[in-house]
Amino acid sequence: MRNGYLVILIFCLLLVSLPNRSSGITRTKPLSIDTPPAKKFDEYGFISLAKEKRRLDRFALELQRRIAATSQILVYGRDQAEVDARIRRIRNYLVKKRGINPYRVLPEGQACRREYKTELWIVPPGAAPPAHADGPKLSPCKVKARNSAHGVTGVMNARRA
Repeated sequence: MRNGYLVILIFCLLLVSLPNRSSGITRTKPLSIDTPPAKKFDEYGFISLAKEKRRLDRFALELQRRIAATSQILVYGRDQAEVDARIRRIRNYLVKKRGINPYRVLPEGQACRREYKTELWIVPPGAAPPAHADGPKLSPCKVKARNSAHGVTGVMNARRA
């Protein structure tokens, strides 16, 4: 009789310790404290094309070394056309000349800055992308309006998004 109770007790303990798979609730893996944050690899202002290529070469080598990581490229400038041109040049160089997967190159630009600046970031898997120094979006630029056909001058807001 005593052995029967012991077997039932062990069976009940095993049943309680097994996870309940019929509940339909899936557990998500919590963010680990060990997840490394995004790391700024390089930052530069207005430099020559040759110097920029040397920096991009070092950045591409680091991306090739870290296969699972992505890159975040933040470009700041005075006007949107300049920012877009720099983004295209940097992305094309990394993808076409250095062979980086285009899905690993995530450029983002913001205009309305006094000075040109580029930040190159390495983003490990699971890490949050870097935040802009001025928050996620800048306010619209204040641009002086030129003389139009109607002779209107003044200050207007120009969208830079």
